[in-house]
Amino acid sequence: MNKNANSVYDLNRPVHLARSSAFIEKSRRLFQECAGKTPAKRRVQLIEGSLYYLQSALEHSTLAAKSTRTNPLEESFMAFIRMMLICMYSARLLLDNELQLDDRKSPLWQFLHLRGKINQTVKFARSGEQLLDDAAHLFKLSQEPVEDLRRSLLEDMNEEERKRYKLAYEELRAHLARERRIPSSGTFLPFCSANRFA
Repeated sequence: MNKNANSVYDLNRPVHLARSSAFIEKSRRLFQECAGKTPAKRRVQLIEGSLYYLQSALEHSTLAAKSTRTNPLEESFMAFIRMMLICMYSARLLLDNELQLDDRKSPLWQFLHLRGKINQTVKFARSGEQLLDDAAHLFKLSQEPVEDLRRSLLEDMNEEERKRYKLAYEELRAHLARERRIPSSGTFLPFCSANRFA
């Protein structure tokens, strides 16, 4: 796609950037609730919601990056989001399987207990915990670079674009704060390819 064709994305770039920022913040806050002694079923639900918001952030970042006026760090930022999606999705799968291993009615438990042996469950559970710890560390590590990028993007905007950004950001942030239902990422599949949204 040539630069002139991409100019159609310029108009809504501030709105997409604002939405990406709000979704990243919501994803981080929701994920932080997974820490500590949160029951496994609740953790899976929180991770699902966090994945949904992270995926939404990636979609808006991708649309913003189709503009003619992008920041070189935006591609790195999207690579980070894809990495987080894969890490969190993996943790979610491990936790879901851990729930099945603890449920005598689940097909997975029944299959593995055919011979009465299942000593690997504890090791499996630790793998999920490690991925959750890794994701939490990555979220913490990214906070400063994400904020630096946000400031840089705002500095590159004119006054009208900054107004549109702030309005879109505040409206979505307020909406997400009121939202009580935790959304599900549905049929989410991790995006391994860097060009998935190109």
